[in-house]
Amino acid sequence: MLFEHIKDQTYQPDELFLDPAKLYHFENCQFNACSFANTSLASYQFTDCVFTSCDLSNSNLLDTNFAEVNFIDCKLLGLNFDACNPLLLQMSFESSNLSYSVFQNLKLKPTLFKHCNLTEVDFTQTQLSESRFIDCQLFNTVFQNALLESTQLIDCLGINVDICNNYVKGMALSLNSVEEFLSQYGISIINE
Repeated sequence: MLFEHIKDQTYQPDELFLDPAKLYHFENCQFNACSFANTSLASYQFTDCVFTSCDLSNSNLLDTNFAEVNFIDCKLLGLNFDACNPLLLQMSFESSNLSYSVFQNLKLKPTLFKHCNLTEVDFTQTQLSESRFIDCQLFNTVFQNALLESTQLIDCLGINVDICNNYVKGMALSLNSVEEFLSQYGISIINE
C-alpha cells in the first residue's frame, strides 16, 4: 500500500479526496466542515491536526493514530476510539457530539471534553486521570473500572459514576455537579 505524508494543509468541503489505495499521514493540517462519515481511516495518522465542524460518525478507526488532535464542533457518533493506535494518542473535544462512542481500555492522557454530548459513551476500564469534563451531557455514560483520579466534572448533567466500581481519588466536582452526582445514591443537599 502506498503512503502519503501531507503537511501544513487546510481542507474545506469537497477539497479532500482520499485514495483508498493509499495510507495517509496528515501533519499540522486543518479540516473544516469535511465529512469522513462511514469512511475507513484505518491506519491513517493525524499529528497536530484540528477538525472543525467535521463529521466522522461511524468511521473505521482501526489502528488510526490521533496525536495532539483537537475536535471542535464535530459529529463523532458511534466511533470506536478503542480501536485506535494507542501510541502517542492525545485528543481534545470541544462542542462535539460523541454519543455512542467507545473508549474502552484506553490510557488517555489528560483529555479535555468541553461542552460535549457524551450520551451512552463507554469508558469501561479507561484511564482518564486528570481529564476535564466541562458542561457535558453524560446521560447513560458508562464509567466501569475507570481510573478517574484527579478528574474534574464541572457543570455536567447525567453524572453516574459508581464510587465503588471506579477509582475516584481526587476527583473534583463543581457545586452544580455535586447534587447531580449525589442523587444517584438517593442523597440530597438541603440549603438552610
